[in-house]
Amino acid sequence: MHSDLTKTRQVLFNFLSNAAKFTDKGTITVAASRITDPSGGDQLSFSVSDSGIGMTAEQVSRLFRRFEQADSSTTRNFGGTGLGLSLTRAFADILFGTITVSSVPGQGSTFTFTVPAIYVPPVDEQASPDPDVIGDGGAEGDIILVIDDDTDQLALTTRFLHREGFQVRTATNGRSGLDLARKLRPRAILLDVMMPGVDGWSVLSQIKSDALLAPIPVVMVTSVDQRKLAASLGASDYMLKPVNWARFGKIVNQFRLAEPDRRGTVLLVEDEAMTRMAMRSTLEEDGWSVVEASNGQEGLQQVIDNKPDVVIVDLNMPILDGFGFLEGVRAVPGCADIPVIVLTGREFSADDRSKLRGASQILNRGDLASASLAERLRDLTV
Repeated sequence: MHSDLTKTRQVLFNFLSNAAKFTDKGTITVAASRITDPSGGDQLSFSVSDSGIGMTAEQVSRLFRRFEQADSSTTRNFGGTGLGLSLTRAFADILFGTITVSSVPGQGSTFTFTVPAIYVPPVDEQASPDPDVIGDGGAEGDIILVIDDDTDQLALTTRFLHREGFQVRTATNGRSGLDLARKLRPRAILLDVMMPGVDGWSVLSQIKSDALLAPIPVVMVTSVDQRKLAASLGASDYMLKPVNWARFGKIVNQFRLAEPDRRGTVLLVEDEAMTRMAMRSTLEEDGWSVVEASNGQEGLQQVIDNKPDVVIVDLNMPILDGFGFLEGVRAVPGCADIPVIVLTGREFSADDRSKLRGASQILNRGDLASASLAERLRDLTV
């Protein structure tokens, strides 16, 4: 098939997540087949079947409403808001696909996603660069790029950013937004999710797969709450519509020029994207400049390239764990004295403690909520 990988994959992930959630013991089956629709069109049909709790017809009818599940007892027993299925249907609509559900109480459910084998974007998304690109002057790197198909929201966001002293360029679709991002290399990108044709998830994926654009912070601005997806795809932050302008101001303040390293630079080495996002927000609010790495090997290269003032490292990571990272850092010329805070959620053996002698502090994740991470860093760098 030739279609949008991100949206197709997310539909199936959401189906599988729900099947796993509501099937305590039993079987989950994923199937795919090629079919021909009544008009002779080539389609792909994906189904996810489970042998879980099942639903009544009335419960099925409420499934795709935002912030609802089958009934209140389901929410109590299994958690969640049901928003995932609302977003799943939105993705299916964008791809000109359909979703059907069949279910029998006590026997299980089958969710089926049928989509054209070849996705053809709307004509306006195949056209040449967007004629509605709006902007004001500004040098490369001194601009915030806003990508949103809602012109009213664009005007509000632009007005707010101007009032905050930022220069702004805007685009009304994903394709022209990507073109501008490559041309301008903006300081940050504010990106709407639900746009026709090339949607925000696709734009985010392309930005983060481009070596020149990947370092640019991207803030997702949308009416649907998919924070975990945003973090997994590399977004720096997430803002829900209608926009809370006070919080929005705090987010964009981190993109101001000058005042470099007011407290210093923190290297945050952590494989969990959601944890990195939360910790980065806390540290930047306290005046730190934050550099991220998703594993020890990547973090070690960051240390070699640009020595940070302090390092926060998770102990359990893929590729190179915290033990290997700490040993590597202490071997880098001029880096033996960098303060290193090690985060862990496990008990240590005597051998573990011996390997971590080079750490400045060891902080248990369970204590992280009560201990101020920013205060710990200030104490280490005074």
